[in-house]
Amino acid sequence: MKFKLTPSISYVIGLYAKSRAKKGIGVKGRAAIVFAKKAIELGLSKDGKMLYEENEVYFYNSKLKKFFEKILKEVSDRFIFANDYAASYFAGLYDAVGEIKDGKIYLGKYNIKDSVALQKLGFLNKKKEGKIVLEGREVEFLRFIKDYSVLKKKEIEEILTSLSL
Repeated sequence: MKFKLTPSISYVIGLYAKSRAKKGIGVKGRAAIVFAKKAIELGLSKDGKMLYEENEVYFYNSKLKKFFEKILKEVSDRFIFANDYAASYFAGLYDAVGEIKDGKIYLGKYNIKDSVALQKLGFLNKKKEGKIVLEGREVEFLRFIKDYSVLKKKEIEEILTSLSL
């Protein structure tokens, strides 16, 4: 099966990028259930092939894993335009390892490629405590990913609503 990148798959790759399971293609932590649902919905895996362990979900597909790894190597070139693909990828990242602390947006597990892609999108950032921290334009970032977030969509909408008063 040949895989083609779509915004929905970009979201799944964003989830996978920072909260990988130890085995196969999967996710651990708070994003595990969303990952499983999306992978099945997109036909990346079948429900019967999905393996569940404590706080993680994964499946095996070597061709898909190579595809995911290829996309992750190209993040700083691929997700640099303000389009559905980049918004979906960063929404997945935010859903998996993002948080807001003291008015700043943190994306866990710093990666230079993600940092460069965010810079090219106009979201200045720096490395702090092993995480990417956005420096300014936090509201614009939340607006950028809002329609693509699954796990934290309500949280993002509440923040944006409270700020528009």
